[in-house]
Amino acid sequence: MTRTPRLSVAAPIPATFARAAFPLGGIGTGNVSLGARGELRDWEIQNRSNKGGVNPCTFFAISARPDGSDRITRVLEAWPAGPRDWAQGTAGEAEGLPRFASATLRGEYPFAQVDFDDDSVPVRVSLFAFTPLVPLEPDDSGIPAAVFRYTVENPGTVPVSVSIAGSLTHRGGLERSGSYRGRQSVEWREEPGLRGLAFDVDLAATDPEYGTMSLLTSASDASAIPGWVEGRAGDFWAEFAATGRLRPLPPAEFGREDPAWLESVDQDLWRELLTPKRRTGSLAATQVVPPGEAREFEFVLAWHFPNRVNGWDGDVLFFEDGAQPELGMTRNHYATRWPDAWTAGVYLLRDRERLERATSAFHAALFGSTLDPAVLQAVSASIATARSTTCFRVEDGTFFGWEGSDGDGGWGGSCTHVWSYAQTLAWLFPGLERGARRVEFLDETEPDGRQRFRANSRFGRPFDWPGAADGQLATIVRLHREWRFSGDDAFLRELWPAARASLDYALRTWDSDGDGLLEAFTHNTYDIEFAGPEPLTGILLLAALRAATRMAAHLGDEDARARYAALTGTAEPALDARLFNGEYYVQDVADVDERQNQVGTGVLSDQLLGQWHAHLNGLGDLLPREHLRSAVHAVYSHNFRADLRAHPNANRAFAFGDEGGLLLASWPRGGRPRFPMRYSDEVWSGVEHHVAAELVYAGFVEEALTLVRTTRARHTGETRSPWDEVEAGHHYARSMSAWSLLLAFSGVQYDAVARTLGFDPVADGTYFFSTGTGWGRATIADDSIELALDHGTLELESLELRGRRVAGPLALTAGRGPAQRMRS
Repeated sequence: MTRTPRLSVAAPIPATFARAAFPLGGIGTGNVSLGARGELRDWEIQNRSNKGGVNPCTFFAISARPDGSDRITRVLEAWPAGPRDWAQGTAGEAEGLPRFASATLRGEYPFAQVDFDDDSVPVRVSLFAFTPLVPLEPDDSGIPAAVFRYTVENPGTVPVSVSIAGSLTHRGGLERSGSYRGRQSVEWREEPGLRGLAFDVDLAATDPEYGTMSLLTSASDASAIPGWVEGRAGDFWAEFAATGRLRPLPPAEFGREDPAWLESVDQDLWRELLTPKRRTGSLAATQVVPPGEAREFEFVLAWHFPNRVNGWDGDVLFFEDGAQPELGMTRNHYATRWPDAWTAGVYLLRDRERLERATSAFHAALFGSTLDPAVLQAVSASIATARSTTCFRVEDGTFFGWEGSDGDGGWGGSCTHVWSYAQTLAWLFPGLERGARRVEFLDETEPDGRQRFRANSRFGRPFDWPGAADGQLATIVRLHREWRFSGDDAFLRELWPAARASLDYALRTWDSDGDGLLEAFTHNTYDIEFAGPEPLTGILLLAALRAATRMAAHLGDEDARARYAALTGTAEPALDARLFNGEYYVQDVADVDERQNQVGTGVLSDQLLGQWHAHLNGLGDLLPREHLRSAVHAVYSHNFRADLRAHPNANRAFAFGDEGGLLLASWPRGGRPRFPMRYSDEVWSGVEHHVAAELVYAGFVEEALTLVRTTRARHTGETRSPWDEVEAGHHYARSMSAWSLLLAFSGVQYDAVARTLGFDPVADGTYFFSTGTGWGRATIADDSIELALDHGTLELESLELRGRRVAGPLALTAGRGPAQRMRS
């Protein structure tokens, strides 16, 4: 029996928490989610968001017969709140079938576990589900499939014959309107060591709704109904409940024909009406479970919808004339690896042991970290965003992302001023981020240095808006991040001319007098323009200058290095002198009401975003440390609300009532503009995460924990899913700032260029770490550090602990030799 990882950090979520939805699926593959009742819901496998979407007659069921007793059959779900409760993801057309009395879901991404409970069922049942996730391996983490492993334990005194059946309805040909095109088919297939059902549809292979699905098992004692009659779930149930086994239904069930009656009607039309377009198939496995023992029943569900619109489907804002052109189709990257769902499912089933072992090692390393449970949940949940419909990979593997998932998309273009907050992919799948930097600098940066902040050139029509200052400056810092993490000089050399042009454009366009302060109107992530010097873009410029100075020096671009270093030397003290009010950094604007959407003397929660980037990427303090500490504490003390019931917010409410949260801005000293900064009264979890991390860097650990716990208290599954942080769409990209919490608490710094790895943790303990070539665990106690590499390789010139060299040179390879323990 497989050794299933134990989930012990996350609190169990009861079936009554209807918002809980654990996504299953790979990077760029779409998802199906597992709800707290054990149901499959939110079917988002067809290249679009589909929250609340159900797949009729799709569920798992158990039939158990103890020796000498009657057979008991149940759908492996707890009862929903009511019939036709579509929003909670019920099975659809099978709501009345018997279910379990209750269930609880426990999720520690990428693993989920559901425990079912019902005194009338003679066995105990739990479900373990996952899609492989292996850091540094985006293809093995991008499989369009999921494993469902049911463990059945027999607490009784007699053997129990147990069958578990999965029923699946094909979605090939299903249009957004809910109607079907084409005719579906289901067939039984068998290969050495595995067997199951393969679903197809008779549409052209290039059709946008063409797709295949599969349901497989390695169980030797398997039976199947390759195809139900549409709307006849009762026939399947009667067969399964009577015998625990499945037999193909008679062909006549697909349309009983009365020859005499058919003479009076159009026979072609009648056959058209009676021949089902939607097909459901069922696959069962049977075992005897002895008293006091347990058995596993494992299935793999796979999908393959290869064709997606070659662009940001439905988002006409990219086109200045407001018209949506014919964009054509492209293929998902996963479709280049597997020709259909059957081959994807076979790959996962045959390679499951290797993939699960690596996924379990990652889970153990991450959830074994010495971090508060709320921090662990925030950090791990951010990975779900990276594998949601927010993200996709086109045929050549290039990574793109919406802002969030909503309907046809949710504001596309890998928007730089949103995606600059995201850190998760950079530390787990850095190759994808390097590809995204290539898009931004090679495809979207004009010769004069203006960078289009929404990527669309690959799809045939550039996005022709003015640049976004915060996104453009942060992208330079991210280039430094990707180069530093990879040590790839060729990558840096390729992108450096565009990066230098981009920074020079920013200085030329937004810094009118050359003093390193941005006086011009600067478009930013609040969908507004700030007027005059302010800390968001101002401190981001300081971070970009430091990053660019280092990159220029490494490449031998002395002219650029000298210019950027000189400007850094004047800009940093100038910004501090002009914008620090003795407690925090403010906007310097003569008349805050002259132009709408300004912040003036308010406390902007994003004011230290540039410093956050600098801390994450080894660029040091950009401003006096005592001022930075004062500013981040001011953000917390003035903008944090433990209870929002008295807070007036007429904008979007991402937190409300007795919930707590961090406002985007407040005016504790007065001076709130008549028409203040857009969204200022809102709460964005992506901003809360980076402020919490900056609090840790400043030494305010308890305040950081309070903020993180408050954010997670809104995501328990009762009112919001723990794995879906919403802003402008579900699974909002900005929420991936949460990965910075792990970096801040562990104090990790990895520099592949200098070949150094260092830790400066908040407290002794064990921490997950990742580099560009390997990942594992660092255990720190006093002046000693032990490195255990779980995957890949690691070569260092220097290993550092709290700023002191511990060891080096050092070479580690995962699986070769014990963990290395070093003492300073």
